[in-house]
Amino acid sequence: MAKVGRLAEMGIFRATKSFFRDSESQAAKAATGAEPKVIANSIPPKYERELTRFAGPQGRAAMDTLEKYDVKVIFREGGGSMFDYTKNTIYVDVKHGHPTIQLIHEATHSRWSHEGRHADPLKLGQDDYIKQSLDEETDATVNEIKGLLELRKNGIKVPDSLLHSHYVYGYKKSYRWNKRIAKSQGKPLTLAELERLGDAGGRDAVNAAYHSGAIRASTTNTPYPQYYGDLWDARQAWYRQYGQMS
Repeated sequence: MAKVGRLAEMGIFRATKSFFRDSESQAAKAATGAEPKVIANSIPPKYERELTRFAGPQGRAAMDTLEKYDVKVIFREGGGSMFDYTKNTIYVDVKHGHPTIQLIHEATHSRWSHEGRHADPLKLGQDDYIKQSLDEETDATVNEIKGLLELRKNGIKVPDSLLHSHYVYGYKKSYRWNKRIAKSQGKPLTLAELERLGDAGGRDAVNAAYHSGAIRASTTNTPYPQYYGDLWDARQAWYRQYGQMS
């Protein structure tokens, strides 16, 4: 086993992330035959306006995250949308969904990373790493869905996001079931309580869809459990070959 001196834990973590991101970028390039075309090195005014004025709390939270952590945003054609931890950069693929919704999703990943909630493959077993990563994906997806609903309320036409129907179904099912049970027990719930329970049901439905393997990552076109399993494998392999905690 090769050894890289007295590298700090975070240094190794960043290096393995960089290793995987380079591999992921190559996969995206191979899928298209070329590097994705960059069309903007900042958020175009139209989408910044949608984030701050029309996408509700989720849009404002996304913008706050970008500003607080000085996250760079690049709009491109192809390559998928993602947050690159090693470059503190969000890539928005304009060919993959509505840009404002993609920004809300990726800003959530950025927030998890900067707040130290992002799953660490060097501290977690593969199953726990996949579970925590899919919890993060669920949070990002629910935020984008809520932003989508706010945009529509404000008259902006936005196509359904991939798991919109799952969230709405889970939300309504949980909302109605809890309302009926509470009423039958003579303990009716407040609207706020029902909305919280509905949201929990929607989140559970989205999370289950990710765990099912039916949803694929936009950058590699692999099912999400496999995507994060491959990421865990890649970082473990890099660490075994090049790194050793001191």
